[in-house]
Amino acid sequence: MLTVSRQIICTLLVFCFVSGFSQARANQKARDLADFEALLTLPLEELAALKVTVSSLEPESIVETPAIISRYEARKMASLGLRTLQDMLAFIPGITVQDHLFGQP
Repeated sequence: MLTVSRQIICTLLVFCFVSGFSQARANQKARDLADFEALLTLPLEELAALKVTVSSLEPESIVETPAIISRYEARKMASLGLRTLQDMLAFIPGITVQDHLFGQP
């Protein structure tokens, strides 16, 4: 009888912990969404002046943050078999090239 009541108590404790964690996570998602929506209403001057933390872990202006730049020379592009701008853009990670309009077959 004692082990059954221990199992019930342990199960209830786990259930309470999981439901509390789920509620906290839902609240955080709601706060994040509200923060994001607030960013959408900022004027460009204020948006550019925001401090963000990137891989350097130091707050800096969003304008000063590093950006990814890809550079390819014509010889390298030819050796990769890239002949058109579409070929080159499709080669760059993170870029998807579509040869049709959205919603059009």
